[in-house]
Amino acid sequence: MATPLTGVAWRVAAALSLLGAACGPGGGRPDTSDGDGRPSASTTTTTAAPATGTRGTSGPSAPGTTGKRAQAPTTARGSDATSAPNPTIRRTAVRAPGQFAGVLLAPGAAHTLVLDVRVQPGASADGDTIGRTAELMRAQSGKPVAIHGPTSLSDSAQTHDADAIRRLADTQGEADGADVAVLHLFYLSGRFADDGVLGVAVRADTLAVFPDEIASATSPFVSAARIERAVVTHELGHVLGLVDLYLETNRDDAEHPGHSTNRGSVMYYAVESDLVAQLFGGPPPVDFDSSDLADLRAIRAGAAPQG
Repeated sequence: MATPLTGVAWRVAAALSLLGAACGPGGGRPDTSDGDGRPSASTTTTTAAPATGTRGTSGPSAPGTTGKRAQAPTTARGSDATSAPNPTIRRTAVRAPGQFAGVLLAPGAAHTLVLDVRVQPGASADGDTIGRTAELMRAQSGKPVAIHGPTSLSDSAQTHDADAIRRLADTQGEADGADVAVLHLFYLSGRFADDGVLGVAVRADTLAVFPDEIASATSPFVSAARIERAVVTHELGHVLGLVDLYLETNRDDAEHPGHSTNRGSVMYYAVESDLVAQLFGGPPPVDFDSSDLADLRAIRAGAAPQG
């Protein structure tokens, strides 16, 4: 197998149109997106039809499971619950990964965030990872975050490319409220079109993980749950603008653009590789480092995007 460690080129040059990207080892240059497609958004209710194969969650959306999931607040503010989606949010959501960061983190158009979790039959999702992801979004944005799902995703494909995942996001409905921003998190069975990929960020509002690939990447010393948490956090980091996808800090890895040079950061390129357990020799990092957190604080404070 070709070495799946080439990363994905995430730089977005000034004055060029934004590109949709699939983040993952061996991914090459990002897939293009014109940024004007139908926006990806979702209903924001927190109870829905259960997803099959959900691990580690509890409550009505995932019966028979064993873990805990973070409680989510109401997803809309007052009369906004019946308002039409904000066109600015909709336009930004379909741009390249990282370009939604200002909407998600900074005060402004979006006052409420929704983590919309869809699980394809045959795949499984760790409820603790989902809960931690929502808590991370809440901590970095200072905004209420609701979890929608996990709910079952009607799709039978076993090989997924960036365009197909974006089309899945387009089928999920629209935000319930003018000030609501939705992130789509897909757990997909099978594999990504490129070899060695555990997770991808394919659009400003859309990320996906591949539990079958994650299971294959485990070792006696590294559990699937640990890798899943690392991969989901890594892809969320791209959606939140890391590294150098929103701000131009010139601190990303020259050989693996969009990624940290720090092996202690969850944004290190190898986190999303199927060789993650071998490359780290133990559990991968699951947290942002101090530089990542500084970037997120700057975006939340209103720092302007690159270009």
